Amino acid sequence: MKNLSTLFYDTGDRPCLLNEITLTKRKRIQLLTASHDIRQRLEKYLPDLLNQLVEENGVEDQEAFPKPRFLVQGSFASKTVNAPCRPPQQADLDDGLYLPYSTVKETPPEAMSEILFNAVAKVLRDMATLAQYQTWTLNTDNGNCVRMEIGEDMHIDIPIYSIPDHQFHQLENSQDAARTRTLEKSESSSVAFTAEAFFDAVNSERSIPDSWLNFAEELLEASWESMPTEKVLMASRDGGWKAKDPRPILEWFAAQVNAKGVQLNRVVRYVKAWRDYQEWSRDDPKSILLMVAVSKCFPHNVNRDDHALLTVLKSLPSTLSGSLINPSIPEEEEDLAARLDEKNIRNDVVQRITNFSLDLERAMANTGSPEESIRLVKKHLGDRFPEHPRKIAQATVAAAAAIVSPVQASSPQGSVVHA
Repeated sequence: MKNLSTLFYDTGDRPCLLNEITLTKRKRIQLLTASHDIRQRLEKYLPDLLNQLVEENGVEDQEAFPKPRFLVQGSFASKTVNAPCRPPQQADLDDGLYLPYSTVKETPPEAMSEILFNAVAKVLRDMATLAQYQTWTLNTDNGNCVRMEIGEDMHIDIPIYSIPDHQFHQLENSQDAARTRTLEKSESSSVAFTAEAFFDAVNSERSIPDSWLNFAEELLEASWESMPTEKVLMASRDGGWKAKDPRPILEWFAAQVNAKGVQLNRVVRYVKAWRDYQEWSRDDPKSILLMVAVSKCFPHNVNRDDHALLTVLKSLPSTLSGSLINPSIPEEEEDLAARLDEKNIRNDVVQRITNFSLDLERAMANTGSPEESIRLVKKHLGDRFPEHPRKIAQATVAAAAAIVSPVQASSPQGSVVHA
């Protein structure tokens, strides 16, 4: 059989799918600096604006608003973010904004939700009028966040949360401690890093060491430590509040990667790359669904990425044909696959995955040329799958046995309900 693994993942800068779907250093810097500037702007102007707005709405004895705190979530936090495949797709960074309960409880909840959205939107709208941000565009179409489009292929989403005061203060302390650790770690690097030096280098268009970029991402992603997850409320533009916490699913997936290896992260990104290359007439399967489904189907002790992906693809049709309970909150029995029926796309998604599975299996078979194998895979992944037939190696016949059956792949260790 053929070994296509290095066409999916290879070390260094050698051509492979993973490198093609990874954000470039320039794009990562753009997202980081945009998020940094947005945070600074909101920290500086949002508290006073909120104080003014609640007073205008006739709220008395309102506690003064503190500087908001932020928590990166979504694909950037889970490290499953891919570069967009084609317009109008965009790479995104979800940066949750957090305020304590005590600053919102005196105002009627519906009014406070609207005030928060309007205030965040105003700060960012004013920001987009400044010369250095004149290419940015505010988008308020999403009812669950305020979006700043920072280019044709990138945006920052700001969902708004309220949490108990003790959690807010714990968040302040844990993030400050994480920043201190990051800066202390940087002191041992060849070029000492500071946030100020990083952003000065960005603004002056000087060369930025890769280590600095990694440190800047660590600062942005400073995580919560031993935080309870009860009573987290997310504001919605229609005036309501939802009990929704982004942390449990991120913590669950981090535990899955820790237990199963970083190959799981790569395979999730391959499946998302497949999703992004497809043209969907109604809707597409969402990232959280694919992340959970891939983790459930992920095999054990399979070294090659082509084997691991094929095993997952063989198991996904069965997994996506039924319910898929959110593993981070199993007690709530949230079916992540229900949206497939709401949008009437379940059969379409399952059939497309089945077709991909069959073609990848043919590509890995002994028959046919390396060029034909690449053609079969490119049908489902597009031109981001590299056309380098010389990288395809012949594996031993025994290697074929390494492809785990769907039954083995769905063993209790990978159970999504009890993870």
